[in-house]
Amino acid sequence: MIVLFGFLALLLGLPCAQDSQPVPAAPPHLEGRDLADARALIERVAKGLQGVERMHADFTQEQHTALLNKALSSAGRLSLRASPGCLVLELSRPKHAFVRSDTTSHRVYYPADKRAERYQFESNDLAKGLFSIMTARIASIEETFQLTGLKRGAEQSVIELRLRKATKQRILDSLSITVDNKHAGLLGLAFVNADGEKTTLRLSHLRRITAASSAEERALEADVFDRPLPKNVRVVVHRVPRRSKGE
Repeated sequence: MIVLFGFLALLLGLPCAQDSQPVPAAPPHLEGRDLADARALIERVAKGLQGVERMHADFTQEQHTALLNKALSSAGRLSLRASPGCLVLELSRPKHAFVRSDTTSHRVYYPADKRAERYQFESNDLAKGLFSIMTARIASIEETFQLTGLKRGAEQSVIELRLRKATKQRILDSLSITVDNKHAGLLGLAFVNADGEKTTLRLSHLRRITAASSAEERALEADVFDRPLPKNVRVVVHRVPRRSKGE
């Protein structure tokens, strides 16, 4: 469950023990040529995602935590729907599981156990912001995130970002996106939480679905977002209220 929680907690803004800690000092921000180059790269990524209704990719994930000497790892299949925003992860290891996340809920389903847990939110602005990174809405990412770093490589570049408002549930401290320089494709995401734990998500074999895709292509994996659970699955529901501004 820890491996699942690493990415999902960051994505969904689940509560953590660091909520009461003071807000850190403002991070450095990009200026001059670095800022212009980062914005130009984001613009290229957004252009490549225009008209993309869904994307599907294989993924590997690693979570580095102070509790363990060895990184926790998982792998599986990622599916993302641009509108309405929805993310589905099918984990093949370490344990077979299906995770469905949107802007108001997330659900983890374990087929072998015939058990599922669903977290229900009044609203989840953080999830909305992170969904935007993987769609054409990345063009307006600076409304939510501040650009704080740019690492240029021969084949890949890494753009570092931080939430503009530190009042979210203090799960997400910073994040970075790895972009292919030649095609401006998204290769991966990395998140650092308030405890300094880093979760890295790498994508491969990316498949994009647009209005121009063939009927055969559009049919593949189309039902993954709204697939119902089997009737014999026990579902435990957790309701997470909206946090007040003072919390």
